[in-house]
Amino acid sequence: MKKFLFGATAIAMLSMTSCNTDVDDTVATVAYATLNLVSPAEGESYITDALYKFYFNQTKQVSSIAMDGLKINNTNYAFSTDTVKYTQYYVQTESGIGAYNEIKNATGYVNKDLSLPVRNLNCQVTSLYYWRFTNIPGVENPVYSSSDPSMVIMQYDMGDDYNVKTVQPDAFYCGTTRTTISGTSPYETTEMTYRLKINKGYKTADMIIYNAKFAEAMPLPLTAVVLKDLPIKFERGSYSIEATNVVPKISEAGQLIDNDKYTFDTFRMFFTNNELTGADISYKVAGRFEGEVTDASYVVKIKENGSDK
Repeated sequence: MKKFLFGATAIAMLSMTSCNTDVDDTVATVAYATLNLVSPAEGESYITDALYKFYFNQTKQVSSIAMDGLKINNTNYAFSTDTVKYTQYYVQTESGIGAYNEIKNATGYVNKDLSLPVRNLNCQVTSLYYWRFTNIPGVENPVYSSSDPSMVIMQYDMGDDYNVKTVQPDAFYCGTTRTTISGTSPYETTEMTYRLKINKGYKTADMIIYNAKFAEAMPLPLTAVVLKDLPIKFERGSYSIEATNVVPKISEAGQLIDNDKYTFDTFRMFFTNNELTGADISYKVAGRFEGEVTDASYVVKIKENGSDK
């Protein structure tokens, strides 16, 4: 079953850090290695990596961000922001009370260049996301990008030249899957999980569909259906996964084997919000059935007045 990680590990991190005996404030610094979608004002978008370090002063409720290692045209870009107030939210999710930290409008200068100000920064440090630990032969197990298992969800501009958005290298999307097979009634389930794992080089991704059940008549769900090396299509401010004639792999007798009887004629995944946390996933298989998830998200949904947000 899917695992809900929530309770804002960033908060736990702060409460567990040691305090200087000469200072009353509780402070901590934590680093996260992330991927980033860089969208130049001119030219094609692409994914690259970078390291973000966060300073938190829990007592004063202030934070600052330092970034290093973002490479653009073989040049290293870095910045440190000013210290700003952050907000700590406690929210009701579908699996209990959770929390996250939000930082907005921190400013700075990239490479100390006054023509490259950090602007429109919006950031969440959160552990309100879905995760699974199911072991699939032939598939790398997911790992956290930091000793603190939180995710950084951030967007900002570098002057007028670049827009940057963090991208999760490994994320598990949940939602309502609806499938239609010719001659049968539509089938609906919330038990399937879609894992998008971006591969080295950041040009392709693997999609692993856990607990795959496409029709009521299926006696048992498949442990996993694996679609390897799907091409990433880039656009400004977003990206998508689009592929045709993909032979899926399934786990059998302790290994992954091809299952060409159920070739995915088409597979597409595109993002539905600015933060790149929500997605629409659709596919057509063996000319027989179609599936779609219009509310896929790797962030656990927040309950507001009895409804999901």
